[in-house]
Amino acid sequence: MPLIVAGRRISVSCMRREGAEPTVFLLPGLGMPATEALGVPIERVLPGRALLVPDFPGTGETPGVANLTVEHLADLAGDLARVLGKGRVVVVGHSMGGVAGLLLCRHEPSLVAGFVNVEGNLGPGDCFVSRHVVTEPLDEVADALAHSRGPGMARYAATLRRVRSRRTLLSLSRSLVEHCAGPPLLDWFTALSVPKTFVTGASSRGLPYLTDLVESGVAVLSIPRCGHFPMYSRPAAYYAAIDQFVKAVSANPH
Repeated sequence: MPLIVAGRRISVSCMRREGAEPTVFLLPGLGMPATEALGVPIERVLPGRALLVPDFPGTGETPGVANLTVEHLADLAGDLARVLGKGRVVVVGHSMGGVAGLLLCRHEPSLVAGFVNVEGNLGPGDCFVSRHVVTEPLDEVADALAHSRGPGMARYAATLRRVRSRRTLLSLSRSLVEHCAGPPLLDWFTALSVPKTFVTGASSRGLPYLTDLVESGVAVLSIPRCGHFPMYSRPAAYYAAIDQFVKAVSANPH
């Protein structure tokens, strides 16, 4: 789709599948094209459900954009939801995509039927990749991730090395670090009026704000035997959790 992104007209590539509504709108993490955001072949992802997954600028088939921010991604997501979503969408935002999804829910809640935040950045300690991308050469960051023991990290490291635009990746990393250090993302998330849930990998149980989420009434779902990338480590359990949320939202529209 031709769209204006950060003041520049570009052709944005998307994976789109027709199916039962509401459309599940997956927003990828930092440097991840649509195929990596899915983690598995599309045939295994919520069969029968309408699905929309973009290549954010600088990944996959979408060209990079200078000075891109997470706010720009939220605007882009809103444009895609209006044109391709066929009514309100269930946003599933992973990591950086969780921040873009949070901003979309805040700015345009009428577009959103529900929000699944998959370890989206909510606090200063969350920028475990973007903070390094800002200060270190990307190849060194990828090497460190590839040798870490975190589930899915080696695959993610390979994805970073293949990113289409390193300049765009750097710009988005700066934006993420600024967001985590500045606005109260946790407060914004807990205050959302749309139905929401927070999904985390069991090995990420040390996230400092999980108790705050529960005390604020947010449903927190922990997926066993995985970390930050449940679509890699436990795709069946991951998509089952999303399917359960979509069915609940469909049965009780707000």
